[in-house]
Amino acid sequence: MNRQTLLFPLSVKFLFGVAVAAILPMAVLVGLTWQNYLQISIEQFSAYVYENGLRRESAITKGLTEAQRVVEAYLNDNVLRSVLASALRVRSGTSAASDRTLQQIELRAMEQLRENILNTPTPLFESAWLLTPSGRIVAPVAGIGYSLPFASDALSDINSEIYTIAQTLASVGAQRALITTERSGMPSIELLHLIYSNQNELVGFFVGIIATQEVIYNNLRQNDDDFGAYSFLVLADGSTIFQLPETAAANRVNINTVGVKRALNVGRGVETYTTGFGDQARTVIGYYSTIQVLDTRFAFITELDESVIEARRNAYIEQTAFPVLLGMVALLVVISLLMAQIVAPPLAQLGDAMRGMIAGNFDVPLTIDKRSDEVGALAATFIDMRARINRLLQDMNRRLEERNRDVRLAQDISHATVVERNLQALMDKAVNLIVENFPTIYHAQIFLIDERGEFAVLRASTGEAGAQLLKRGHRLAVGSVSVIGQVTEQGEIVIARDISASNVHRQNEFLKETQAELAIPLRLGREIIGALDVQSKERDSFTPDQISALQTLADQITIAIENARLYEESKRLLRSVEQEREARTVAAWQAYFQNQRAPMLSSRYGNPTGYDGEPLRNAAMKSGEVVVGDKTAHNTVPFAVPIKWRGQVLGVVEYELVASDFNYNKVLLAEELVNRLAVSLDNARLFQDSQKATERERLVNAISARLTSQTDVQDIVAIALQEVSQALKTPKVAIRFHLSEQNGQAANGNGNGNAPHDSDATTSL
Repeated sequence: MNRQTLLFPLSVKFLFGVAVAAILPMAVLVGLTWQNYLQISIEQFSAYVYENGLRRESAITKGLTEAQRVVEAYLNDNVLRSVLASALRVRSGTSAASDRTLQQIELRAMEQLRENILNTPTPLFESAWLLTPSGRIVAPVAGIGYSLPFASDALSDINSEIYTIAQTLASVGAQRALITTERSGMPSIELLHLIYSNQNELVGFFVGIIATQEVIYNNLRQNDDDFGAYSFLVLADGSTIFQLPETAAANRVNINTVGVKRALNVGRGVETYTTGFGDQARTVIGYYSTIQVLDTRFAFITELDESVIEARRNAYIEQTAFPVLLGMVALLVVISLLMAQIVAPPLAQLGDAMRGMIAGNFDVPLTIDKRSDEVGALAATFIDMRARINRLLQDMNRRLEERNRDVRLAQDISHATVVERNLQALMDKAVNLIVENFPTIYHAQIFLIDERGEFAVLRASTGEAGAQLLKRGHRLAVGSVSVIGQVTEQGEIVIARDISASNVHRQNEFLKETQAELAIPLRLGREIIGALDVQSKERDSFTPDQISALQTLADQITIAIENARLYEESKRLLRSVEQEREARTVAAWQAYFQNQRAPMLSSRYGNPTGYDGEPLRNAAMKSGEVVVGDKTAHNTVPFAVPIKWRGQVLGVVEYELVASDFNYNKVLLAEELVNRLAVSLDNARLFQDSQKATERERLVNAISARLTSQTDVQDIVAIALQEVSQALKTPKVAIRFHLSEQNGQAANGNGNGNAPHDSDATTSL
């Protein structure tokens, strides 16, 4: 810096300093202010779209609900319902009436429809008619300015979709439905309601076409909108769209927009999203909501192009922001000229301190805080703010480290959940991880409630104290005056922040250093299966973040415990099923041999060599594996292959091969053939069992058929004796009827004291 620069007036130097040191902060400030203004603008327009959409959604919902209410009131009136029932019965042919009477009844029904449904203060229906259960149309009426949706001479609606739905409603016991269809190329909403007589008899169906112009389209039209917002209604499955002609012509509606998906999956809300594809993509503020009437769901959407916000933003810049900016620059020049000597040095010092703070240096010296004027007060405030920000950053870093620790611990326990199947090892690892990762926790343990639900039994604990407690089988009663007793009974977190002032902490002789205790229930659905207990040497050492982290860990431990339990239970059940299946296999083959009246079945093929294969057979039966014997005197190699089926050895197949032809591949081939033999043998046994069962069933049915064709007791007895004797191939069958004296009295109330009476029937082959 040369001497000429130092001779410049202070105002010039201050302006130069502002240009160097203040332009950048001012630009940042302007940018932040501008972003804040943009955010406020978006929020204001979002609020506008929300209010506008909510009002129109409510109007549409009210119209559809009011239409339903009008029909309900109409059909619940006993007098009107009686007239409708008469008209429907006459038309369906269940009630006889002359043509004149039929016309009068239908005219009266039409007048009721016109008066109660169509001629309402606000038209809710375009037309309405009645259907008999057979599909015949009765009393069709169209509103003013509307026509009926079918030919005037149509007598039946039996092939229509509305009639099919009506029959379905009647079959499932439903009473009404809202149906979206298309008539004359335009979407239409029809209300279907079942009509019951005063005797609760289904006599027909009411069908009304809702006035979509009044109920839907008039409420979609944005007559009071200065921003170009538009609304549309989409059926839940996307098959039908209700939109104004001008909206359709502008090609603004996209049923795959985020708003439609949010409406059907989330509910009501407003947010900014992109709609359309390619060159047609636009950013909009959209209000979305679900309208549900009966079982029909619609997605209601109101959207406003973000270009409107951009236009308002540009107008604001031109009309307000730019003049204000010029005024601020002029004011800055004036202040710099008037306050140069007072403000420039402190600002430079404050600027240095700010830049140091931005770089992460919170120790830049600031001496102007000793001044007694506003500049000193500002400097003191800045120093306090800098110290507070420094503390907040340190606290944030500490919390971030703790959160990272919690995440790592959760990952470790999650990993243990996946790889560790042993329940005890899993719980031991969990409590050790907690003690290792939480500096303020010196002891952790897990209690599980016993099968009777009476005691919380210690299952895992850390340190020497934990080993002593586990060794003596430490347990606490559920509901007892202790932290564990209370948490297992109440199912809520229990904290003893200072054990000297706690009413629930129970002192343990092995954990004398404990000053604070926290217990979290291990909850599986609504069931409390145990508790996670942690203890600290410091009073009031459990922070909300730490409690939240431990709660998450407790939930993961609960899942891990349950997974381990389920794994053990599945292994036990699998072993039980295998044992039961093996036992059934043995029992079935034992029964088969008993039926064959033989202790074993055997067959041979080939020329006997005189070799005694019994030791080889016994060894294969016992081991369940292929046994190869030594070369025999006949230059053959014997080996035995067990016949195994479902884990059981059913028998043995013996082979003798010429020693020169013997190799391991032939043993494998023999083993594969024997496995196929086991399957075939069991299939043959099952087939024989099914044949026997079929034969028994046939024989029983034949005997039953002969018996049921007789009406005389003696004939029934004789036929039964003969058929049973022939079926069992027994030389003699006898049937004895015995009536005791006591039974006789009980039967007729007139015992005569005679001896019991017997009646015999016998037959012989």
